[in-house]
Amino acid sequence: MNSRRLTFRIISYFGLIMLTSGVLQAQATDDSRPPAVISLKVIASSTPALEFERNYSASQADEADVLSEDSYLFALRANYTQSFHPRLAWSLGLEAGLDAYHLQVVASEAFLNRGFSRPYNQEVTYFDLAYAAVLMGLKYQLPISPRSELSFNFGGRFTFYMPIGIGVGFGFIPSSGTQIDVFDAEMNSNPDNQLIVSPEFGLDYAYHFPRSNFVLLAGFNASFSRKTTLSGNYLIFGDQEVLTGTLSKDMMLWGLGLGVGYRLR
Repeated sequence: MNSRRLTFRIISYFGLIMLTSGVLQAQATDDSRPPAVISLKVIASSTPALEFERNYSASQADEADVLSEDSYLFALRANYTQSFHPRLAWSLGLEAGLDAYHLQVVASEAFLNRGFSRPYNQEVTYFDLAYAAVLMGLKYQLPISPRSELSFNFGGRFTFYMPIGIGVGFGFIPSSGTQIDVFDAEMNSNPDNQLIVSPEFGLDYAYHFPRSNFVLLAGFNASFSRKTTLSGNYLIFGDQEVLTGTLSKDMMLWGLGLGVGYRLR
């Protein structure tokens, strides 16, 4: 199923939710239906490591290689939640954030043979991947005390990574004082210039402060897609050879959020 058709189905599904909620709101009493809530959350998520396709052998990779680990995403999310049943609500949210990627380049003294007296090891995390997202979905709200509740969330996420070109280079300066390049990568964020549509799941805890409309929020969320958010090519420069390969990063995240809400009475 292509992304346009999936986007249309999710929007149609959400429209049906809103239409159904209007009918249920008309049937529910004001006393039984919780008020709408606007909220703001800070989110910290883990995102996957870069994946590599190497155009060189395993024995060559023992001499020089590029590696990656999971990295982090930080975001700010604003959300509007409207109940249409004592335990059901629909929500609409906006999110903006920065995703990251991690690079580690290693090379032996023999591979470089440039007067470097120890194995080369350079490791950096870059927060270069800016994005914006629209989120919509359903919440099932389960009271656990007079002032607190759990919400089980399911919905759709529409994420757009800003398409930019990114260049990364590593090297060192030997005793001769002339810069020697070791690694070079040319990458593109959102190489297909596409809107990424993915499901999102979450679990939220809410505590309602006494004699106040404010709500403390803490939760977990996860989303995944097979779409690529970053791709490119890389070179590792040795004294006698140059190793080449490609790299990519897929859309996947899971993380924690902390924030505050306000009940609109």
